[in-house]
Amino acid sequence: MSRETPFDWDRLIESVVRGRLIPVGGHELLLVQNYGSETLHQRYLAEVLQPSAVQLPQEEPLQFLSGCYLDRGGHREDIDLRLRETMNGADSPSPELLIDEDGRLEASS
Repeated sequence: MSRETPFDWDRLIESVVRGRLIPVGGHELLLVQNYGSETLHQRYLAEVLQPSAVQLPQEEPLQFLSGCYLDRGGHREDIDLRLRETMNGADSPSPELLIDEDGRLEASS
């Protein structure tokens, strides 16, 4: 696409709403409220699953923690299971939906 051709945002959004296109959002869109402050969902998960001896980096903490686990001989399936258990826990905050009940994209605040 050249710079002279304007991007058709309306067509893109219509394709998402009609189910012809699945939007893939970055992790920075998934925020949760945790003890009164807003944090990235992946950071929250990494902090819950973090062994006390591991210092989490600022960037991509969940990927870092997964890499450490795999380097020690852990299995990918176990990571998925622990994440699901943590996210399904009664006290685990959930990110807000990005699409409203009518199927429209919500504007971020």
